[in-house]
Amino acid sequence: MTRLVTWLVAALTLLPALGVHAQSQLNFSVLARSERSLVVIKVEPREGHKLAEDFATGLTVRTIPETELDETIDLSGRVGDLLGGVEIALPGKPNLVVDAELEFAVCDSAGVCTPLHVAFQVEVSRKPERTFSALTLRTVQPVRDPEKARERRAKLQARALEEAWLKDDLQAALDAAAERNQPILMVFTTRWCPPCNRLQAEVLVHPERSKELQGLVLLRFDADLASSWSSKTRYRVAGYPTIVLTDSQGELLWREVGYETADDFLAALHAVTRSPQGTLAELQATAEESEDASALLAVADRHRQRGDAEAALAALEQVPEGAEVDVAVRDRVAAFLALHDPDPAAGADALEGLLLHQAVEPAVPLTEQLWWWVDLAGLRGRAEDETGVALAWERANAAAEQLLSGAPGEQAAIEAWQVIGIAALGQGDEARATEAWSEVADRLLEQLGGTELGMETIRASRGPVMSLISALSRAGRADEARMVADRAVDTFPKEDTFYLVRARAERRLGGVSEAALADASTATRLAQGDSRLRAADLWTEMLVEAERDEEAAVALREVLDGLALPEDPDIRTHRYAGALQARLDQLEAPPEGDAGEPDETP
Repeated sequence: MTRLVTWLVAALTLLPALGVHAQSQLNFSVLARSERSLVVIKVEPREGHKLAEDFATGLTVRTIPETELDETIDLSGRVGDLLGGVEIALPGKPNLVVDAELEFAVCDSAGVCTPLHVAFQVEVSRKPERTFSALTLRTVQPVRDPEKARERRAKLQARALEEAWLKDDLQAALDAAAERNQPILMVFTTRWCPPCNRLQAEVLVHPERSKELQGLVLLRFDADLASSWSSKTRYRVAGYPTIVLTDSQGELLWREVGYETADDFLAALHAVTRSPQGTLAELQATAEESEDASALLAVADRHRQRGDAEAALAALEQVPEGAEVDVAVRDRVAAFLALHDPDPAAGADALEGLLLHQAVEPAVPLTEQLWWWVDLAGLRGRAEDETGVALAWERANAAAEQLLSGAPGEQAAIEAWQVIGIAALGQGDEARATEAWSEVADRLLEQLGGTELGMETIRASRGPVMSLISALSRAGRADEARMVADRAVDTFPKEDTFYLVRARAERRLGGVSEAALADASTATRLAQGDSRLRAADLWTEMLVEAERDEEAAVALREVLDGLALPEDPDIRTHRYAGALQARLDQLEAPPEGDAGEPDETP
């Protein structure tokens, strides 16, 4: 019983070194066979050729991902072994790529021997186990371009790291955590979320940074899928990405929403994993017994991470006034409470006071304060305070300009220009908004290498590409926006994400068109869970705008019929579904003044 390798087939014909029978060719094949625990490598010279007996022949073998196998085998004087097949035992991991280099010499019919160096890779198959009467060695594809070889190694490494994550299965993670007595790191992400995609590329499957996650059971949820909803309910997930660390029993230890940089993420994770842990109830009991201000604030922050405003407020109220605590943590809890105040006017006053205090004694980074100003504008809007909204936009713009004046890093600069664009729209300054979004687009284009994006770039940079299409369309750069959007859809033709992005861009550039409607319809058909509800929202909104109410109603009924909602009403799925139901109710309502009774007018 064996597992057959995925063969990389290519005939191998190399010219000898310059000046040594250059008019002739050396004909041979490097052959390989891989089973689950064994790889066999041999060389087969063609008729009239042979391997040099006295050459310093050697074989170097390593694996992707890295394992304990990193071996150089001296085959000098062992040509017979190389002709018959050198067997190398593989580590027990099921999904490996053998990365090998072979040095040998081939002699032609005139007796002239040419030293050769062949690099190649062999993938171990993941096909179902089958029975074979014999396994034939096949030729492998040589690696001739070092740069392409490095790119291939990076892709294979990323794929192997990706396969280390459990997907959408909390019970499997709990079982693994119990068996290994390890904490669980859960990441709730979506394909359409740019910070989620940056977290994925910069940490979760990064060849070096992902090593920092060793010793954890790794679990990732596609938060749009219904299979994630019970876990979203359990860990109060309402924004993306949400990172959750639990003990081996699934009890919450740490929760964070959003992603800024790899260094910030890893520093926060290390601060939790390297400190004494306990359940939230245990930490709260200890903090209350000791009356330690920092411990009480830590409990309030844990409640903030859980999204529980009521419990966070109760814990914060126990922190003595004037106690020496981490000011940044205190201010983050206070900002969270302001945003969740049932009275938007009171919440806005609290958040504004906090922001004004940051100007005198800054505790949180300016990049974080930027978005607090945007949140403040939202709160003032809910409180119907037009003067307060205008002031919030003015100060958001000023904070972004202040950040730019300090020569920030590239990502911080992009966020500053995004806030300037949002604030300008809030102020009704379309020219300034267009300028800001064009600046965002130019910076993203520089990161990605221009609008002529290849499929590999798009696959590796989904989040930045999505942001780029949005920025180009907001800047009115129609040709560039359409070029990038078309390439992205061609790269992911069976996914909903970029159809929806392209539909939004088309609508922004040219209003409701047949092309925009077709893309929104396709996105709705391909999507699942929350993504399907968002796509249906855009599609039916455009249908209504185009005065195609009957089509909109049919589409809404199709999406809502039989929809199963998560238990927690705070999960955004309820909000999406409620908006669609409200639109359907409006479309199906009788005309104003028509109570549904027969017309009895004589």
